[in-house]
Amino acid sequence: MPFINFFLNITTYLALIIMTICSVPLFFWLLFIKKTSRFPIASKLIFKPWSFIINNLLCHINLKIKGKEFIDKKRRTIYICNHQSWLDITTFINTTGAVPIAKEEVKKIPFLGTMIVYNGPIYLQRNNTKDRLGIIKEVREFFSNDKRIQSLCFFPEGTRSTNGELQAPNLALIKLAYKMNVPVVPAAINGTINVLPKGKMFIRGFKK
Repeated sequence: MPFINFFLNITTYLALIIMTICSVPLFFWLLFIKKTSRFPIASKLIFKPWSFIINNLLCHINLKIKGKEFIDKKRRTIYICNHQSWLDITTFINTTGAVPIAKEEVKKIPFLGTMIVYNGPIYLQRNNTKDRLGIIKEVREFFSNDKRIQSLCFFPEGTRSTNGELQAPNLALIKLAYKMNVPVVPAAINGTINVLPKGKMFIRGFKK
């Protein structure tokens, strides 16, 4: 098994390099589309294919989803979830089809950061109070647009758990959703920490 995982890591990172090199010139035009209109297009062209390749073909994750009936694409919703691993991004966001609220640091993640930038998320600087107020304003405007029915998703813990235990959440956007009468749908991810824990680069594939 150690040899299989070593081979899996080599092929995974080589594939991510090739996918990034191909995506940058092919989809640069997405950066010229207004961010609020970019995600539905980018999701089909980049996010869903990347998520399928990373989760299924590279990491060989055995993914079981319960409760998909609570995802309503015709309703403005905020989806929230616990955060165990970078692979939560390719799992949770892909499942909900919602626009992500991402911390500014995700831009620096090799390969995955490029995909996130092209998909046009809403960025948050966790330690900047002024920026957090700006996020609240941006989310309010996002849900006030009558011409577009889109949802948001984010990880209210703000960062990945090191041991799988829940951390104290930031409830500001949840309170805003309550004031705006926007439903909040909670979700839970279990097991991604066993594939790629926080602080590790070595992927352990074939996990549930």
